[in-house]
Amino acid sequence: MFKTILWSSFCLATTAVSSDESTLDIFAESSEMLSAFNRQNLKDNPNRRSLNSACNCNNPKYPCKNNFGGCWPLPTKESCEVRNNGVLCEAQPCTLKGCKTCTLDGKECNKCKENYMPVAIDSCASFEELFSDVSASSFTISGNLVLLSSKKIAKALSDGFARVPGKSRTVATRNAIAAFFQHFKDQFDAVAVFPPTKLSGYTTSTHFAWQPDYTGAPKKLRSAIVHNLWTGHSAFAFKHELLHRFGVFNKLIPKMLGKTASIRSHWGLVAVGNAGGQLGGWPRSAVDCTNGKKPDKTTGCPDGKLRFAVGEGDPGANNDGNTMSEFELLMAGLIKPDEVSGDLIVCDTQSSNMRHGGEVVQDNNGKKYIVGDCASGIKFVSPTDLEANWQLADSEDVRLTPLGKSDPNLRVVALVVYDSDAALAEALSTGEKGKSDLRDAKQWLDKYLGTLPANWAKDTTVNGKQLSSLSFAVAECDRIGKADCGKGKDTDGKDTSKGESKGTDGKDTSKGESKGTDGKDTSKGESKGTDGKDTSKGSRGGLRLRSKRARIELGPTGDVKIERTGNHTLSLHAHLDVQGLEAKNISIGGVSLSDYINQVVAEATKTTK
Repeated sequence: MFKTILWSSFCLATTAVSSDESTLDIFAESSEMLSAFNRQNLKDNPNRRSLNSACNCNNPKYPCKNNFGGCWPLPTKESCEVRNNGVLCEAQPCTLKGCKTCTLDGKECNKCKENYMPVAIDSCASFEELFSDVSASSFTISGNLVLLSSKKIAKALSDGFARVPGKSRTVATRNAIAAFFQHFKDQFDAVAVFPPTKLSGYTTSTHFAWQPDYTGAPKKLRSAIVHNLWTGHSAFAFKHELLHRFGVFNKLIPKMLGKTASIRSHWGLVAVGNAGGQLGGWPRSAVDCTNGKKPDKTTGCPDGKLRFAVGEGDPGANNDGNTMSEFELLMAGLIKPDEVSGDLIVCDTQSSNMRHGGEVVQDNNGKKYIVGDCASGIKFVSPTDLEANWQLADSEDVRLTPLGKSDPNLRVVALVVYDSDAALAEALSTGEKGKSDLRDAKQWLDKYLGTLPANWAKDTTVNGKQLSSLSFAVAECDRIGKADCGKGKDTDGKDTSKGESKGTDGKDTSKGESKGTDGKDTSKGESKGTDGKDTSKGSRGGLRLRSKRARIELGPTGDVKIERTGNHTLSLHAHLDVQGLEAKNISIGGVSLSDYINQVVAEATKTTK
């Protein structure tokens, strides 16, 4: 006997939050194009405003209406009307704010003027207007985060989360990313934008495919992401959103649950291999027929239905606490079809009359299942067939090697937006937990993101070989005007090279070479005194980095850093494993360690009295 349960309570919730320590199963929005220009109208799409004029071709490149209802790229009366019996659409004046070219009816912006960027379908704004309160000093690099102080962008972001009429979280996200790339080089694969603390309202995590449609827009960037700041939670959907760069966009994967519920860019009711996927799906072990037997590759299931164990997968939701599936590694381009263990098992519900294409039931033992009404068939899709049917735009450039062309070592910026320098300073301050939401949120996010590179590495390791890496490292040399990391000099002539050192005579002593004060070579363990005599035994060698913010980065992605952050101040960005420590004095916040311990004990004693 089975008991039917409300289906939407399991697969359509945007968040599942029960406490500050819970994970978040976020059914994120589909991956859309991040452009203020919605170009559907250029294709005469009925979902946009109606084109009621006699000539409804609107794309300046396709101005000739043909007899079949379509538009041809014929720009003259001779080519359009005389030779091909078409109708040439006359371009109306383009008077929209900041627009260089418009649609033929003059109602939508097609391209912005130089140094302008789109803010709506019918207007562009200048960089000066958008970023008047943003300068190079507005950005602070701190651990795994980049912190931005901008009252304008912070207000737009909070209004977007709050769903203030006329305010767009999407536009605010885009502006935050554009502001970042006004001051940092185009060397990053993704930017994830966060508010400074957890907000309410429109909190769904969202991925956008970045569109470089304005002057100086980054071209390497592929993913623009917005998250809420989930302080205290043990996991949220960071990997999920990164994987939306690749899909799920495939002819063989249904885009609907039933006739009305969209599951676009997620797996849906599908068994996705030896583990559930970040973009939804179940492991094969959690999917069977309603009689408890595995589906047959030829006949499917006797009643045409598949059941999916609740709690072991989801049509679309997931979080960082779970792994990627092998089909997602294929989707990203990291492995080849012959490296996948078996077929996808698809429950195609697109012709089902059931709401969401199925229902949730509970058996006599209390175990719950989503039972999919596979009215359009139970289909086995091979890795080879899946690979042949991707519908991903610019697939080769978007996917990672070896199947794509992009570097599998991903650089991601975590950009947190504050409304003032004071708020940013508070987030950077030290103090007791619970006394500052800004500080607690910043510290939590920094620590949380610090766990993801290892998490990503584990998911993308196949047969002992790591296929992809994830890094949140952003360095001062990533700023525009600075020499590329490891190169040598800024555009202003200042020395910023990594690994370059100077002797006291100012001569270069990098590449393992060391000079004494007399300029003679003292490398390979040899040291000379000022009189030229060998003083290597018992003497001290030297290495000096003269930059005020001198930094040493270790590892292939620079994830471990040692940096001079001020006078007599050293910062170490890493998880520190100390086996032993010997020092004359250790201070914490200017207080000796012994005094600090005494203060803590005194406070604890006072509290318990």
